Amino acid sequence: MEKKHKRRNYFIDREAQSRFMASFAVASLFAGFIAAITFVYLAEAELEQTIYKMRLPDTAMANLLLEEMAITTVVGIVSVALLFSFTVGKIFVRIEGPLMKMGQVIQRIKAGDLSGEVALRENDEFQSVAVALNDLLKKLKASMTVIEHNSYALSTMDNRDPETDPDFVLDLQKQVQTLKKELDSFSL
Repeated sequence: MEKKHKRRNYFIDREAQSRFMASFAVASLFAGFIAAITFVYLAEAELEQTIYKMRLPDTAMANLLLEEMAITTVVGIVSVALLFSFTVGKIFVRIEGPLMKMGQVIQRIKAGDLSGEVALRENDEFQSVAVALNDLLKKLKASMTVIEHNSYALSTMDNRDPETDPDFVLDLQKQVQTLKKELDSFSL
């Protein structure tokens, strides 16, 4: 029987999650405020009309403001849905762009191009991931520069004569050791 493992660790940017929760809480409070104002307005109008008639309504007292309560509930739901959609849309813009930029940089790395970096706007999410990706690019560029320099130095050594050049073997060993050290920094 295969043992199932539950995921216990998730990637959560706590700041982004907190901003989303705060935005949604503010949107919900604002929608609740709109619903309360709507109910007060509708209930006041219904009660004024009832008082103006100077007689009790034909419905039970419990149902006197039922229609106003239903309208208020619909207004509250619509308000929360609209404000939530706006909040999610705003956050989606701050998430989608950075993910696309990082995906493009990863595709360029995959193609062998190490020239680009991830440049995010100030309010974009995943700033720490972009910094880590840029640090990775810098390290790869530095390693590739050392490898390129050493491979060039090795390729120019064929112009030297090992029999007449006493430093040839030492230079060759030094270049090979430096190249090996740089290649060993990668886990292949």
